[in-house]
Amino acid sequence: MYRSNRPNHGLWVLSTNTTLPAEDVARKYKQLLLVIVEGLENLGEAEISTGGKRYMMRTEANKAVIRSFSAIGMALPPAIRTIK
Repeated sequence: MYRSNRPNHGLWVLSTNTTLPAEDVARKYKQLLLVIVEGLENLGEAEISTGGKRYMMRTEANKAVIRSFSAIGMALPPAIRTIK
């Protein structure tokens, strides 16, 4: 594995199976990242107490966030979960 102490200065190495030019692939990748980041920033959680029970509720995630979590093998927390 190659390691460097130098910062990457925003350089990325992408691998793709498309025939699109590298500039187009990079542009689309950046657009996808912006959608994912925006989706993550829009996620919110609130704690709700009722009848002596506590719950955490999260806002709905957009499709890009859901697919991103799935791609890395993670699941979003449930929309409503009990706090013990």
